[in-house]
Amino acid sequence: MSNIVVTRTYAQSPAVVFATLNDFAGIHRFHPLVEMSPLVEGMPATGAGSERVCHMYDGNTLHERLVEVEQDKSLVVDIVDTSMPMAKGAGRFDLAPTDDGGTELTMTMDFELKMGILGKALDALIVGRKFRGNLELLLAALDEHLATNESIPKGWKPSARS
Repeated sequence: MSNIVVTRTYAQSPAVVFATLNDFAGIHRFHPLVEMSPLVEGMPATGAGSERVCHMYDGNTLHERLVEVEQDKSLVVDIVDTSMPMAKGAGRFDLAPTDDGGTELTMTMDFELKMGILGKALDALIVGRKFRGNLELLLAALDEHLATNESIPKGWKPSARS
């Protein structure tokens, strides 16, 4: 199993950052790789048990379930199914208040690729770096979204201030 950890600090309070992450169908508003993210029919819109299907601009899909929620502190998301060559995966968002009233967000992603030994080799050579870059892009785009309250478009790249 591979593990990637990325951290970013935001000017907004943990309550504001948490509310954005807990709007489970809203990830497409701040993730530049996600075209749309509808909830699975009959599932709650927020909180544990919420499920969404992320439709990526590249044609891939991720069916995700919010499995653990601690108000203003953490969220855990499991990948239920995906069109990508991933056997399993889970993401954890941990929020901590900063001294200036902002938030330090640490995202931890654990995943395992399909294809056995070939998957492990691809992970070590290519996928791990690509995945880390995508997670860093996600956290930078979240920063932009929180600052502007505008949706992040396809192909968005961080500016010099990001």
